[in-house]
Formats: sequence, C-alpha cells, structure tokens
Amino acid sequence: MDYSTQFTREAIYKACKVNTGGNFIIVAGVYAVTYQSEEFLPLFISIASVMTISSLILILLGFTYNVELPEKTQNAYDITLWISTMTSSFCVGLFNLYVAEYFGFFDPAHLLTWIFSVSLIEALASYLYYKPRLFLGNFFCLFIPPVIWMVIEGSFTAVTVAILITAYCPMIYLRVLELTKLKDKTVDLFKKTTERQKLLQTFIDLIPAQISWLDSDLKFIGFNKQFLKSNPNLLASELVGEKFADHSQDANLVKKVHEFLNSDHDHEIKEMELLKEGEPRWHLCHLQKELYSDKKEILIVAMDIHEQKLIEQELKDQRSMADQASKFASIGEMASGIAHEINNPLTIVQGTSALLVNMIDKNQYQPDKMKKYLKKIIDTNNRIVKIVQGMQSYSRDERHDPMAVYQLKEIVDSTLLLCSEKFKANGVTLENAVKNESAKSLCHSQQIGQIILNFLNNSFDAVFENQSEKKVKIYLEENSAFNILCVADSGEGDLDLENIFTPYFTTKPPGQGTGIGLTISQRIAKIHKGFIKAYREGGMTIFKLYLPKS
Repeated sequence: MDYSTQFTREAIYKACKVNTGGNFIIVAGVYAVTYQSEEFLPLFISIASVMTISSLILILLGFTYNVELPEKTQNAYDITLWISTMTSSFCVGLFNLYVAEYFGFFDPAHLLTWIFSVSLIEALASYLYYKPRLFLGNFFCLFIPPVIWMVIEGSFTAVTVAILITAYCPMIYLRVLELTKLKDKTVDLFKKTTERQKLLQTFIDLIPAQISWLDSDLKFIGFNKQFLKSNPNLLASELVGEKFADHSQDANLVKKVHEFLNSDHDHEIKEMELLKEGEPRWHLCHLQKELYSDKKEILIVAMDIHEQKLIEQELKDQRSMADQASKFASIGEMASGIAHEINNPLTIVQGTSALLVNMIDKNQYQPDKMKKYLKKIIDTNNRIVKIVQGMQSYSRDERHDPMAVYQLKEIVDSTLLLCSEKFKANGVTLENAVKNESAKSLCHSQQIGQIILNFLNNSFDAVFENQSEKKVKIYLEENSAFNILCVADSGEGDLDLENIFTPYFTTKPPGQGTGIGLTISQRIAKIHKGFIKAYREGGMTIFKLYLPKS
C-alpha cells in the first residue's frame, strides 16, 4: 500500500466516526419541522430507515478499520464507504424534494430542511481535503433530486435556485483541484518524513552503542536495536511510553539521568559501570538535552568501552613497568660509580678510626687532633648519608604525591651524588655550572632527577669512546617563562633528531640500552607542562629540559 492511500484511508475512516452522528440529527430535525400528515409519514419513515442503516454502516466502518487489514478487505471497505455516504446524501436530497412537493417551495418546513442540507455539506467538508471525488459524489447525490424537481416545477424562483446550485458546482470543482494539489504535497511530505525517519532509525540501529531518548517525564520515546539487545527482557512494542526507571537494569544510570534532567547542563559525558546482560561493564555515557515543543527531551548514548578500559589499564601497568625498567637501567649504569662514592668515604672512615684507636692504645691523648679526626668521620658519614638518601629518593615512586616547588640546583646536586664518581673514574670531566639558587619550578623532584640522570648517562656514553676531549657540562639557562636545564657533551657522533624520542630507539650496542629513557623523559616533561629539545651546535650535543618557572 502506498503512503497516499494509507494516509487518505486513515483520515477518512476517522472522519466517519465524527461526521456520521450528524445524520441522525438531520433525520430528527426533518421530522420535527414537517407536518405529520398521513401521506408524508410513510415516505419519511422509508427514507429515514435507509439513511439510518447507511449511517450505522459508516459508523461501523470507522470503528473497525485498521491499516493492518488485507488490501482486499480495505478495498471492500472503500466501496462500502462510497455507497453508504452517497446513499445518506441522496436521502437528504429526497427529503428536500418531498418536503417541497408536499408542503410547497416557500413553506417553512421546506426552507428549514435546506438548513439541514447545508449542515450535511459542512460535515462532508472533511472529505473535501482527503478525498475530493468522494465529496463531489455526495454533493451531486444531495442536490440532484431537488434540482431536478426545481426545474420541473418551473417557477422563476425554483429555476433560479436550481441555476445557482448548478453554477456552484464549478467553484466546488476548482476548490477540489486546489485541495487535491495541497493533499498531494502533504502526502509527499508525509512520505518523505516517514522514509527519513526509517532511514534515521536504520542508521541509529547500526551504531554500536545503546541509544535511547526520553521525554520530560523520563518516558521512552525511542531507542535502537543495541539498546534492546543489551536489555533482552524488554519488548519494543511495550516500551514506548513506559517509565525509564521501570525498565532500566542499572540504578546508577537512573539516578544520573534524574540528576541530569534537574541540572543546568545541556550535555554531560561520564564513564560509568553499567549492567549489560547482568554483567557490570564500563560504558562511556553521553547525556544530551534537546528542547522540542517547549519540553525537554533527553538523549542517552552508552558505548561499551570495557575492553578499551582493560587495555588502558594494561598499558598503564606496562608504562609503569617501563618507568621502573628505565630507573633500574639507570641505577645499573651508575652502580659502579655509587660503589666508588661509598667505598671512598668508608675507606676514609676506616683509616681515621684506626688512627684514633692507635692514639688511645698508646695513651697519646691529643684533643685537637682527635677532634679533627672525629669531625672528618662525621663529615664523611654525612656524605654517605646524602648518597643513600639520594638513592632512596630516586627509587621512590612519587607519581601520586602532589607537586611541590623545588630549587633546581638542589635537584641537580642530589642527582650528581649518584653519578659523579662514575665520570671521575672513567676520565670524563663533569662540570656543574648550576649555581643559581633562585631558579625554582613546581615539580616532582625525583622525576626531574630521573630526566637529568638520563641526560648525563647519554652524555657519558657519547664521550666515553672519544680519543680526545671527554667533557660533559650541566648548566642553567632562563627565559621569561621557563627554567632551562642543559646538559652538553663533546660526543663526536651524529644526533638522530627524528628518532631520539621514539620508544626503543637506541644507538647503543645490544644489551647496553633500553631505548626508552628519552621517551619517558619527554613524557615526564610534558606532565610538568614542559618539554625537551635536542641540538647539535658547535661540535657539542645539547639536551635541554624546559620547566615552567614558579
């Protein structure tokens, strides 16, 4: 069945239920205005009976019609509708004819009967838009009997009225043509709207997310197949108009929708654990308010991100492991240096302690000399304590601690404690030119130390094989926005600027580098709202860490 036919039929049969009741009023009205003569009454009863039967048939058609009826049955309904409406109109025309015949053309009974004819035309006017030919058929059935009688009667008034009624027909016809065009446009618009709605529903059904939209009372207006699939106990035919809270599996989502409806926000995005087929799974929920007919509607889109969430957690764990691996790699590289840093002070402590014991054994108490030896032991012990504290600080995970303002000189000094002996033992000159105590940044000190240590280790490796000068320098630059920690080395190799920050890229021999140190360092710098740059200038390789000033 095409859209035009369906649209017309639904409108016509709905009109039947409203219009047809007026037919009984016409019968009662004609009976009331006419004289109850013995000759006229039998004829009135006959016409009234036919009109009553046809009216009851029309009412029955209006109440029993359904678009789901077979096409053959609907065609039979259409034929019955035509016959019944035209029979009713013809009966009213016969009333006009016989009232005029029995009581005269100018009799009040005849004139009042015409008023009922006009009321019937008004009732039939609803057919004019939906089914113009049905209206024309009824118009002719209504006026053919009285017009024929008027022409036969032959009086000037009767013939004039007949001519006026006949002349009115072309006007009705033109009006019918206009309304037919309007109806066709309306039907075409209805067809396009319906097709667009089906296309939109098809598109929504293809989206891999649960979609539903609710009215201002939080009742279902629509949903997609994914929503029904995720809620197997729900039936689409029973869901529209039902309360969202009565059919949602998840109390948290119901609470969130209520809060969102009463909030001032037009949209909200939130990750939530929702039940899906009885299993809690992570969803990305997007709630959107739309204003339609002065009322708010809510669109709910819930996308299952459970697998992505698990992958994110796994990547987070792997990243944490990579961070620790980078730390352990750095600790491994500086282990020998730390051994020297601690062994040398321990040797001093051991030697000085032996001197003190020897002085006591020989009963040679020299307070000034003994005080000097004890102070040397204390100072050496403090140096060891600083090295151990530096190792503890470097190893500690402070990612979840709040950032604090630190002196960059303090961070550099603590870091150099862990590696300066390594440089000295291998003939590498390490110059610390960071003297400005006022340079401060908001940071995690251990993480900034990790970056500096990565720079220093890379510089050490770059100059270690040099046949000539082996020099590394750490210094501080500043601009209006950033403190810039710089590590420069005299390494002779070329710097691959395109790949140095690529994960697992390394120029070191297998087993001597992880290739993630600079990658992690760049990520740490970005967390601190800074960045790292690398240069090759004047025969020097320079790494610069930019940190916002505090």
